[in-house]
Amino acid sequence: MSRKDVKHDFLCPACGGSEPLMTTHISPSFDSGRPSTHILMRITCGNCENSIPAHLAERWGGISIADAKTEWLNEYCESAPRTEI
Repeated sequence: MSRKDVKHDFLCPACGGSEPLMTTHISPSFDSGRPSTHILMRITCGNCENSIPAHLAERWGGISIADAKTEWLNEYCESAPRTEI
């Protein structure tokens, strides 16, 4: 997904936190069993420490907060890596 029309404001779809802890750029592993493996950029929430796909955390393409939360819950929540700090 392109960063065109990116909202740029971080909002965690897991907890509603608005402070990112860090951004990670990742080489994909293409593990077909986990939907999060094709994500190339993740943003760690400073509140809940979940690693959120950037397209959801920044609502790329103008998606709504509700749609980002729904996609997080349905596609990524259980398979999302947590950041160990």
